[in-house]
Amino acid sequence: MVAALHRTSLLISALLVSVRSLAPAVTLDYGTFTGTDNYTIDSGAELPNALTAYLGIPYAAPPTGQLRYQYPRPPLKRSTATAATAYGHMCMQAGTGDMNEDCLTLNVFAPKGTIRTSKLPVVIWIHGGSFNTGSGRGFIAPLISNSPTKIMGVSINYRVGAFGFLPSNITHEAGLLNIGLYDQAYAIQWVHKYISLFGGDPNQVTLFGESAGATAKITWPFQPVVDQKFIARAAHISWETGQFNKVPILTGFNSDEGTGFVPQNLNTTTQFNAFFKNLAPLISASQLATVDKLYPDPNIAGSPYANSIISPQFSRVAAAYGDFAYIAQVQANAIYATTKHVPVWKYHFAHLTPGADAYLGVYHSSELSFVNGAIVPKNPGEVADQSRIMTAYWSSFIASGNPTHP
Repeated sequence: MVAALHRTSLLISALLVSVRSLAPAVTLDYGTFTGTDNYTIDSGAELPNALTAYLGIPYAAPPTGQLRYQYPRPPLKRSTATAATAYGHMCMQAGTGDMNEDCLTLNVFAPKGTIRTSKLPVVIWIHGGSFNTGSGRGFIAPLISNSPTKIMGVSINYRVGAFGFLPSNITHEAGLLNIGLYDQAYAIQWVHKYISLFGGDPNQVTLFGESAGATAKITWPFQPVVDQKFIARAAHISWETGQFNKVPILTGFNSDEGTGFVPQNLNTTTQFNAFFKNLAPLISASQLATVDKLYPDPNIAGSPYANSIISPQFSRVAAAYGDFAYIAQVQANAIYATTKHVPVWKYHFAHLTPGADAYLGVYHSSELSFVNGAIVPKNPGEVADQSRIMTAYWSSFIASGNPTHP
């Protein structure tokens, strides 16, 4: 989901910037950071147009020691200039990689030649990963480089997994739930306070998220909870009562959202039903019967889920889970927003990704390489044309709040 924050009231006075163009240095009230004004390779991939880039800028103090499991605090002051030419550490998570608890950094990308007075529209990329994995690396630089409209991008890290979303009696009693969401909010406040020094317009900021960056799915152990503070109430109550920021929304889904997440070894309706009982323990017998009717067993004549290439129930459970976890939420959010007279644009992405496993179909997040143009270099022709159209739509929304704006 992408949500534009136009005409925001969070404008805070700019502090200090070098009188030269954006590169090579920007001075904030806690330190000077030097970037590069000829950024042409991002995460190993060549960019079509050079950018000015600042990587790994801390937006909060390292959440280590006494600050572990605490809300973000102001970044530490620096007495000497800091090179902002490499991505910061990823936050701690499962797997391998350059991880460290000292991970609350962000990255700023702008078209080469951007100066302080450019006042470019800004997009903040909030990565996905089910609130358990991911980082701010990789996605936003290609989007800024490929965009036909001049825009500026910021990508952020936030604490994930047990470090950011540990729901326990201890964290509840201490009022320290949803720390990762507070990290996100702190980074957004940083953008409003400082982005004008980089040539961005703090009054024209768009939030762009995918998967957990836009909404949650429930198959991971650590997830946000209603804490009566950051999340004051269930989302549907906020929608129904109109207690949300009424800004333009661009949202959508892919044809096969569930294929990457469901078991591949389900063979019977009994196993299908057991999967949903485990997924939603409070589901009633009548509701489960409705699910069975909506997604007919592949053995029933006319079922669209027959002849699954993985296991007898795979296509069926993938379709049901994709609707449950993603597509239904998108549809409901769009309906809620439009009833409150909020401008909403909705898309359905149905383009296969070249080289992807056939059983995945148009899988969850496969639209991203089309949106940011990363798929173009190795896929000339129709795929590249489709990508350029999508990049133009998204860039237009970031710049104007309207994906069809000329």
